[in-house]
Order: sequence, then structure tokens, then C-alpha cells
Amino acid sequence: PRFGYRGLMIDTARHFMPVWFLKHIIDGMALHKLNVMHWHIVDDTAFPFVSSAFPHLSDAAYAPQATYSASDIQGLLAYAEAKGVRIMPEFDMPGHGDWTKGAPEVMVTDGPCNNTMDPTKDATYDFIARFLKEVTDVFPDPYLFLGGDEVQGHCWAESPSVSSWMAAHNMTTEGLSRHFWQQMSARVLPSVPRRIGVWEDDKPQPHPEDLPPNAFGNVWQGQSTMKTTVGRKFDSILSGP
Repeated sequence: PRFGYRGLMIDTARHFMPVWFLKHIIDGMALHKLNVMHWHIVDDTAFPFVSSAFPHLSDAAYAPQATYSASDIQGLLAYAEAKGVRIMPEFDMPGHGDWTKGAPEVMVTDGPCNNTMDPTKDATYDFIARFLKEVTDVFPDPYLFLGGDEVQGHCWAESPSVSSWMAAHNMTTEGLSRHFWQQMSARVLPSVPRRIGVWEDDKPQPHPEDLPPNAFGNVWQGQSTMKTTVGRKFDSILSGP
């Protein structure tokens, strides 16, 4: 095929889907020759992924039965492989996530938002490294999507602790976002054997130069943004606008 990546994204954070229904989606993907299921598995609305390392993360699921255990995921991966479909998980960070139940120490807790990680803490990167180690043990796909989109600057600017840190380091919220990905690329991602994907829009964030060399972007706002990201020599996927 002309395109080796023919994807469909599903969101089980905002709309929980039981495993039998995910298999139904995979059947449809196979029928239409789609080969990558981009699984937006968690978000700030719900955290259905059951972590063995941080079991309380899934306390933020809609309900105890609205979760995906390790055995659920292994069964789904085997089903998808038999149909010629890869599963690429997405764990969006530093925004778009409710990590509070299992890792409150990595979150901004003195500001207006409850869905944003604190990039000023060493504990944040220590946690992410441990969590992504588990993720790569569970999901064998060579791609891992880390989102990085729609981080609201006021979540950091209106936090006394984070704003104080930014002032001490002469840094804006945009600079703090870049600091997060620079720290990720230096401290976390070298030990993650995956090709990292992020969201890209008309204000590209994260910056490609702050990511590992083989990272890729997923454009979701149309072809004009696609021209920008490709112009940066950034491998890109175009979602249907």
C-alpha cells in the first residue's frame, strides 16, 4: 500500500467501550484495510487502564468494571494481530490526564486545574519513567503516542509553586512546556524503546527539536498545518479533518 500507516483513533476515556466492542471495531478495520488502532485509552475524564505498578490510577475510571486489565489487553492485542491490526496506545501528557489517584505527587495541586503534570518536579520524570516501562512491557507496538497537546498555560501560571519556579528560572509557560519535553528527551525517553508520537496543530507543541530524532507528529487541524510540520522535516500523520 502507498501508506504503511492507515489508522483509526478510538477514545475509551470519554466513552468507555468493552473489549467485545473493541474487537468489533478491529473487525471493521481489517475489512477496510486499516492497520493501526490508535488507542486514546485515558484522559482527564477517566483512566480505565489498570496499572500493576500504580494500581490506584484506575480509581479514576468511570466504574470498577469500566477498566482494562492486563489480561483484557493481552487478549485484545492477540485478536488484533490475527487480523493484521497493530495497537498503538496513547497516554497524553503533561496535560489531558487525571493521574491524581495513583500519583498525586506529579500533579499541579495548588492551581485551577486538576489535569496537568508539574514539570518542575524530579518526581514527575521518575514516575513517568516507571509508568512507561510498564506500558512498553504491556504494548509491544513500535510506536507510543504521548500527546502533548492543549496544555493550558494558566494551569501553571496560576499555581503559586509553579509560577514561583518559573520566575526563579526566568521562564514563561511556553518555556516550561519546552522544558518538560527537553527533560523527557534527556531523562526518560532514552530508555523507552519506542518511536514517540505527539499531536501537532497550528501552534506546534511539543517542538520537534525538543523530541527524539525519530519522533513523529499527528496533525489534526488540516492540510495547512501538515505543510508546516512536513516543512520542519517532521514525519507526520494527517487525521481526517
